[in-house]
Amino acid sequence: MAGLRGFPPEKSAALQAAIANGTLKFQKGSEVPGYNTRTVITYFGEQGMSTSGYRPPTGAVKEAIDAGNAQAIWTEDRGDVYVTW
Repeated sequence: MAGLRGFPPEKSAALQAAIANGTLKFQKGSEVPGYNTRTVITYFGEQGMSTSGYRPPTGAVKEAIDAGNAQAIWTEDRGDVYVTW
């Protein structure tokens, strides 16, 4: 499997291994101490939407993201999500 764009080879391999062996972990951002990001979505009918509410992660969450062992993401159906491997 090819490496993931933007990831160093060893981090790409670790993420791919977590996907393959089922150890990829998804958590609600609001349940993770230090996650801090709370996205607020405002919809404008057919004109689109805007987001606000970003606050940078702190502590162990920031360290894991900075080390390339986690990602903080937002999805329309789940909201703020913290993904670790």
